[in-house]
Amino acid sequence: MKTAGLSHGVLRLLRSGMFPAPLIGAAISAIIVIIVMVMIGIAPTAPPPVAASEPFEQAVQPTRAAPGSVFAFFATGFAEETWVSLWVNAPPACVQARGSAEACVYLAGEIRSNHQGRADWTWVSPSDGAYGRWTMVARDRSGIERVISFELGPPETFPLQETPAGQREGDIAISPAAGAPGTSFALFASGYHGVEKVTFWGYPPTGPMRYLGSFGSNEHGRVDWTWESPDDAMPGRWAIRARGETSHVERIIYVEIIPDTAFPEEAHPRDPYDIAVSSARSTPGSWLSFFAGNLSAWERVEQWIVAPDGEEFQRREMVAGQNGRIDVEWEVPERAIPGTWAWVVQGTAGNTRRITFEIVHETTGQTDQPGQPEARAGERAVSPAEGRPGTTFAFFASGFQRKEAVDYRCVDPTGATIYRASTRANLAGRADWECATPPNAIPGTWATVIIGRKSHIQHELSFTVRQEGESGP
Repeated sequence: MKTAGLSHGVLRLLRSGMFPAPLIGAAISAIIVIIVMVMIGIAPTAPPPVAASEPFEQAVQPTRAAPGSVFAFFATGFAEETWVSLWVNAPPACVQARGSAEACVYLAGEIRSNHQGRADWTWVSPSDGAYGRWTMVARDRSGIERVISFELGPPETFPLQETPAGQREGDIAISPAAGAPGTSFALFASGYHGVEKVTFWGYPPTGPMRYLGSFGSNEHGRVDWTWESPDDAMPGRWAIRARGETSHVERIIYVEIIPDTAFPEEAHPRDPYDIAVSSARSTPGSWLSFFAGNLSAWERVEQWIVAPDGEEFQRREMVAGQNGRIDVEWEVPERAIPGTWAWVVQGTAGNTRRITFEIVHETTGQTDQPGQPEARAGERAVSPAEGRPGTTFAFFASGFQRKEAVDYRCVDPTGATIYRASTRANLAGRADWECATPPNAIPGTWATVIIGRKSHIQHELSFTVRQEGESGP
């Protein structure tokens, strides 16, 4: 037998004195075992093959966007119906700027996978996020981990154009067309999908662009918005870029920022509709901001508010500034009747302005936060009060300081923070924000909490997520 001949040769080699005795003994024992197994027809078995990892999918949309943008993620292959922890790692530029890797890790809360092991979630990138490659990490309780890369940077994929293709006269408007730093500009843009999220960026005359926020269009595809220009806004021609999330429709609106000390009247074009109100629909107890422009410099004017039944409120005289503009704030009375109201401005130089707005009585679905002063009707609201997974809920809350920075978060029924972000209150101390629930949102009572950084005023509002087909109590 070949096996026997080979074995005798190995034995002679081992006995030649080249190897120590213990090693020789072990080798002889192994040879004997192999010979016996071959003689009785038993072959050594190979180690079992390593099981291939289960295929999985993962994605992010968009893959590249400006700081402050909302990114939507999904990943599969997690354990079924388990909690998945989320965190985001910033690029090296963040570490270089802050000097600490820990300061560049953003906790993004937890989310629960569905019965197929899939998780869907959204994350709002910081408005001052460093340009470069970021990574979203998702890890479930069993240790399964997914890493999804995306990038923050200037929106070069959709370069700024003087007039985007398809934009026509009447698709956009801004009022006033020029103003000093800190001026509130009322804008609208149309042509989007109905109830679509539209994101705004501001492009100063020089320097990097700024993320200005995201707002929803109405059912007719029109979005109305007020931009409060920064107090340190760079003088010159600014461009406001508004892009639809699903339609990809883009609108460009231009505005001129002129220093207070050199505001030429000719830079403010005459517009018979140069008047605006901060909200076209409000409730008793809320605050409204108005402005009227294109008045003569230092013109004496009289302004008042008219109720649907003709009763007048807050009639008083004012003097327009050098830029021909007046600004007014008004708290809607608790006894205000529902219907169409009007703000009227009449100047001694023959300038007259008038704008209407609606006062409604509605249930806000709000909850009180223990230890906080009780909020008055109209100080906060949520819309809609309930919806299916994937619904975007819009909120407002009042009582903050003017232009105060506020932080908010959205919390699911288990108490986990889905995402958090910051915004600013307007001149009337009102903050507007929204929570976009993921497609696999847990049914139940959700909450959003907002708190002012200086005033420490806090509001908590609740809303309900229901499964499709599920009816309310």
